Amino acid sequence: MLTPFLPVYKAFMTPLTLESVLTWAGLIVALLVVLTLTWHFVLLHLVEQLTQVNTVLTANRQRRHPRQHNLNKILRSYQWQLLKEPSLALQLFTNSILLPMILVGSVLFSGSRANWSQLSLNWVGVWFVAGMAGAIINVNQTSLVGNLISLDKMNFDFVSALPIPLARYLRQKFYLGYWFQVAINATIALVIGIAVHAPLVLDVALILGIAWGTYLAAQHYFKRDYQLRMTNWTNVTQLFNRGGGNFGLLLNLLVCSVIGMIVIVSYSVLIYSFAASAVWINVIVLLVLALASGALVWYNHRTFWRRLD
Repeated sequence: MLTPFLPVYKAFMTPLTLESVLTWAGLIVALLVVLTLTWHFVLLHLVEQLTQVNTVLTANRQRRHPRQHNLNKILRSYQWQLLKEPSLALQLFTNSILLPMILVGSVLFSGSRANWSQLSLNWVGVWFVAGMAGAIINVNQTSLVGNLISLDKMNFDFVSALPIPLARYLRQKFYLGYWFQVAINATIALVIGIAVHAPLVLDVALILGIAWGTYLAAQHYFKRDYQLRMTNWTNVTQLFNRGGGNFGLLLNLLVCSVIGMIVIVSYSVLIYSFAASAVWINVIVLLVLALASGALVWYNHRTFWRRLD
C-alpha cells in the first residue's frame, strides 16, 4: 500500500539524486496542474457567484438605506405636525411650564433669598432624588408624552397597517415626548440652581435626576396612553380626563408631592445628622433607586415594549 509513496520517501532521504530531482519536478508540475484546474472549474465560478451576490446585497442596502432614511424623515415630520394643535400647545404651556414656574417662583422669591453655594458634595444624592421627585410630579396625564399616541386619532390605525414595526414608530414618538419634557424640566432646574446659587455639581445632579425621573414617569404615562388611547376625541381636554378625570389628576399630584417631600426631607435629615457617613448613605440610597428603577424599566419592557416587538 505504501509503494506509490516510495518516490516521495526517497526524495526526502536522498534529495540530490537524479531520481529525487525528477520526483520533485513531477510533484511541482502535478500541483500546478491541480491548481490550474481548480481555479478554472471551481474558484473562478465561485468568485463570479460571490461577486453577483455582493452586487445584489449592496444594491439592496443602497435602496433600503434611502427608503429607511426617507421614512424616518417623513415620520419625524408627521410627529412634529401633531404639536401644532393650538389647544394642546396652550395646555402644555399652562400645565408643564407656567404652573411649575409659578410654584418655584413663589417659594424662591418669597422674601428670603436662599444661598446654597456652600453645600458640599454630601448633598449630591439629595439633589438627584429631588430632581427625580420633581420630574415625576411634573410629568402626568396632561403632559405631551402621555397623549402623543392619541393625538394620531384615526391615523394610528393607518400607521399600524403600514409595513413598518409598530414598536419602532412608537419609540420614535416616545422619545419625542420624552426629550420635550426633559427640556422643560431641565430649564426649570437651571432656574432653581441659579436662584439658590447652588454649586455646579449639584445642578448637574439635579438635571440627571430630572432626566431619569422623567424617563420613568414618561414610560408609565406613554403606556397608559396606549392602553386608554382615544381616536375620536374632539377636544384635547377629553384626553386629559381619561382614567379618573380632574379628581384623579389632583389626587395623583397630591400623593406624589407628599411622598416626594417626605423622601427628600428624610434624606436631608440623614445627610445632615450623619455627615461623616454621607458617602455610604448616598451609595445605599442610589443602589435602592437603581434596583427599583431597573425593576420598573424591566416591567415596562416586558409588559409593553416586548409585546409590540
